[in-house]
Amino acid sequence: MASNVAGYLTPTYSTTEGATLEDFFNTVIVALTGLTGDKVRPMFQINPPKLPSNSVDWCGFAINEIDSDDNAYYEQATTTATMQRNEYAQLLISFYGINAMINAKKIRDSLQLGQNRDTLRTNGIGITGFTNAVRVPELINDIWYNRVDITMQFAREIRASYNVFTILSTHASTLIKTDLFSELDPVLKTEIIYQS
Repeated sequence: MASNVAGYLTPTYSTTEGATLEDFFNTVIVALTGLTGDKVRPMFQINPPKLPSNSVDWCGFAINEIDSDDNAYYEQATTTATMQRNEYAQLLISFYGINAMINAKKIRDSLQLGQNRDTLRTNGIGITGFTNAVRVPELINDIWYNRVDITMQFAREIRASYNVFTILSTHASTLIKTDLFSELDPVLKTEIIYQS
């Protein structure tokens, strides 16, 4: 929908969002830990895959918090308004298996290298920090699973476009009338008439 029609305007994002953003982080986690793609899973799937045994190294991840600047910047073009703002998010990664702590440390330490951050930078993502790696064993079906949680904090610039048209021109005419109401109170009376 565009601004020349009554109703709500919805954005079109030019940044990576939703499932595509999950796929991006899946690739990064696989590359930095050496886990295979099927062992790096988004959390909260509608149809989750079978749970690996407690001796298998794997992880689940989710963007669990997003914050942003209070005010966005808008730039108006002829047919679109582009919104730009900084977004701050937290990526929770829960590692399971014998090497859960080692894999959490691999993520944290590997992203200190510029070469490993290049892909993030190319996609407009900057690492702002990590939480401590915390061991939180989990009891699943009466079996204890070794689990280590670490949260990656990142910032990124997001852009969204809205179909907002500018007013290119208007047509108006002005009629000015002057009357003296009395000799004691000279007042300039002005009436402006706009025509569309």
